[in-house]
Amino acid sequence: MTDTYSALGHFSIRMIAGVLGTTCGAIAFRPEGLQPSELVSPAVQDRADSACSVLRRFDGRQVDWQELDRNPGVWLPEIMSLPDSLPWMESVAAKMVRAKEHLDTLHAEAGVFFESTKRNFILKSNGQEAWIVHYIEGSIPPIRLGVLLGECVFNIRSALDNLVCGLIRTADSHAPCKGTQFPICSAEEQWEKNWQKYLKGVEPAAQKMIRDLQPCFRMSAVPENDPLSILNVLCNSDKHRAVTLTLAYSHDLTVRVHANDGKVHVWRATEPLCAGDVHTIPINLDPASIQPSARVEASGTDILIIREIGPWGQRPVWSVLTDLYEYTRDRVVIRLKPFFVASNSSSP
Repeated sequence: MTDTYSALGHFSIRMIAGVLGTTCGAIAFRPEGLQPSELVSPAVQDRADSACSVLRRFDGRQVDWQELDRNPGVWLPEIMSLPDSLPWMESVAAKMVRAKEHLDTLHAEAGVFFESTKRNFILKSNGQEAWIVHYIEGSIPPIRLGVLLGECVFNIRSALDNLVCGLIRTADSHAPCKGTQFPICSAEEQWEKNWQKYLKGVEPAAQKMIRDLQPCFRMSAVPENDPLSILNVLCNSDKHRAVTLTLAYSHDLTVRVHANDGKVHVWRATEPLCAGDVHTIPINLDPASIQPSARVEASGTDILIIREIGPWGQRPVWSVLTDLYEYTRDRVVIRLKPFFVASNSSSP
């Protein structure tokens, strides 16, 4: 798991803003795509090179990630081939592949969404002071992005349940796996009550490894911050309540106002700004120096966050999902993989 992340897009705007309105120039936006040095930690850069690098539009046309900003639309990642799997691990591998596809698609479509938004900076003055009114048109992310988020976490969570069934069928290929699942327990009492039922038929050594992965034991002080707890919360919310909606935020917004007398006022946001709100930006300039208009430049980073309050805070959706995916793959699936080799001696 990595704490580093890439924002979904950068914007840089230059315009001439009048006191009564604004003329917006084109937003220079470049989706970050799957560039390893910007998206993932050095430890996984080599794996990113082989990740889904080709996109497919609904009309069937294939376009490289680098051409995404010249080909707006709704994209789907090219289906990745299923990796070689040990017996009874095929379902786990397939679910993790599908989760990665949803993750990549979410990232690409978020970039298209940000490219479609329009920023407005309107200069205002009452003769004694000046300010800017800033808002973004088309700032509400499409619900489809929330659907993709839900499908990503569902497939990761489902892969864990398939993992338990695979462990059971490694020892007994005819096992029905009824009532079994991968437990995720935030309280020790919850584990003690359910683990024997959920892990019935799993080898004792594998049971111990799964126990040690439980949030209630691994992070007993703050189990809700454990990646498996976060995965469970997001998955259950999407399955049982409603689509997990997203919000667009502007991070590190910087505005420069070039007055007619040559002075430049620079304003920097001290906290992320919700793209759906109207923001008032104070200007420390003589109001007469921005009449009838002045040049306004803005730059910053757009990110997509989860609307609901939770342990993920205001981290970008891409960062949250990438951490969940990598934690599940590296700390759970790969560590339990050795228990599947015994399947070679099992017969249907």
